[in-house]
Amino acid sequence: MKNNLYYQDEEIQESFRPKMLWRLLKSAGKHKNLLVGSILIELFLSFLSLVPSLLFSVIVGRVFPVNGALPQHYLSAAALCLGAFAVFLAINPISSYLEYLIPAKFGQRVCSEVRSEIFNRITSLSFRYFDTHTTGKILVRVTNYVDELSELFTDLFFIFLFFLNVIAFGLVWTFVLDPRVGAAVLLGFIPLAVAMAVLSKAIHRRAGKDRNKNSNYTAFVTENINGAEVVRAYNRGRLNGEISERLFDEYASAFMRTTRVREAFFPLAHGFSNAICTLIVYGVSLALILSGWGGGIALGTVVAIASILGEVTGSVGFLCENISKFSTLTTNIERIYDTIDTPAEITEHSNARTLSDCKGDVCFDKVNFAYQEGIPVLKNFTLSVNAGETVALVGATGSGKTTIVNLLSRFYDVTEGSVKIDGTDVRDYTLRSLREGVGAMMQDTYIFSGTVMENIRFSCPEATDEACVQAAKVACADAFIARLPEGYQTQISENYALSGGERQLLSFARLILADPKIIVLDEATGHVDTQTEKEVQNSLKRLLFGRTSFVIAHRLSTIREADKIVFIREGEIAEQGTHEELLQRNGEYAKMIRSAAV
Repeated sequence: MKNNLYYQDEEIQESFRPKMLWRLLKSAGKHKNLLVGSILIELFLSFLSLVPSLLFSVIVGRVFPVNGALPQHYLSAAALCLGAFAVFLAINPISSYLEYLIPAKFGQRVCSEVRSEIFNRITSLSFRYFDTHTTGKILVRVTNYVDELSELFTDLFFIFLFFLNVIAFGLVWTFVLDPRVGAAVLLGFIPLAVAMAVLSKAIHRRAGKDRNKNSNYTAFVTENINGAEVVRAYNRGRLNGEISERLFDEYASAFMRTTRVREAFFPLAHGFSNAICTLIVYGVSLALILSGWGGGIALGTVVAIASILGEVTGSVGFLCENISKFSTLTTNIERIYDTIDTPAEITEHSNARTLSDCKGDVCFDKVNFAYQEGIPVLKNFTLSVNAGETVALVGATGSGKTTIVNLLSRFYDVTEGSVKIDGTDVRDYTLRSLREGVGAMMQDTYIFSGTVMENIRFSCPEATDEACVQAAKVACADAFIARLPEGYQTQISENYALSGGERQLLSFARLILADPKIIVLDEATGHVDTQTEKEVQNSLKRLLFGRTSFVIAHRLSTIREADKIVFIREGEIAEQGTHEELLQRNGEYAKMIRSAAV
């Protein structure tokens, strides 16, 4: 999988197809009552919109004088028409209110389904996906694109339904009034339909490009926010500002290319339909009157058809305008389903077993692994660890130490070979039980928004307050927590002013609370001061007793008491043994010790 950086346009795996819209409609089917209610209200309102034109045709034919004489029962017809107008004026505001209320509720429910679906997919994707996609480009799909998509079901879907019904009812009524004029009008709309299809495709292509540029700009802004300290430390503000301007200019240019086509859509369609209807209605009517073919055509019929087609052409114009919006939104649908349909690389077998009563025997058997194809990280890596042993992984930066423990937790799957716990391949365990059995404490600790207590409880949501406090005490975190403004109830987040050491102590408390059988410590005390480290080391001894553990560290104090030290060089085991054994061999580990690299 290729990396997609902020200056690279995204590649969509599958272009928009009608089946994607069908998938959205299937999601909408979960809210049938709101869907049916929205459709019925639009059908009713589309018919209601033609009522004035229909009543006007009755007035022209049954109330106005014909050849200088008033029609029979013209007063009754006038009274009925006025009464119908009064009913129309009373019903229309109420119906219009419901037209906005019901579809809006329906649209938000559908978007809630889409938000949940894309969020759940993201949380199930492997780390490889996040390695190859920038945070900003992921965020814009989950937030902006889904928010914009809400317009489809809140407005556009029902606007289409409303205007299509107006057009359909209007053309049917035109055929009823005079089939000859109706047929001519229908033929006149064919070139308009072709033009609309061509323009829709053009808008979709251009909208896809401006979505890419918007995504690039968002990704760059996100990187600068996350790396604000580094940006300022190296005086990158002005240079990054220039890059930002260039990216925004690219987005603005792409947006304007889309806008030039989109904004031409409405006047072209509206003007074309008006011209067609005017020319056809009056031209055909004049020809029928002059030729007398089929008995000519009555003036009242001409006026009624012209009035009805006025509603139709207005609907055609608005329909064209919203088709352009829909063509833009199809690019959102592409990108949303591109994420939802991304296959999860780390999955469970249908018959996966639970890792229960874990003893802690671990075996890496001829493991090969690469983050990127052709760049191996581990090569034929074989290592056996007995239950209860502490193994220290040492070696140069980039030698593959962290990769080893990532494979143990199945954050990634091996390319070749296997990783086994208690004789069973980790791929045969359920992910939940595997990660409950293997607890990891990484060098970089993430602080979630919430209280200190909630951050400790993150690893075990059902834990009591007392258990969280006890875990903090064992982790030597209780002292600094007591100094916080509200102690364990202090609201903290990733941006809260906690030192690196305090963050690690919170992470240590999480690990203790989780109580895993196999423990991974990746530079777990790298940010802790010497005095606190001694206290933590004592706690670690108690925690690691009887548990299998993997320790990645550069401090001699952390690794010298390990049961086994494994020195890794370029993804392979160079040597292994106890601290004393490796010093006696005078190999690479001994050289590293003498050079004070640890």
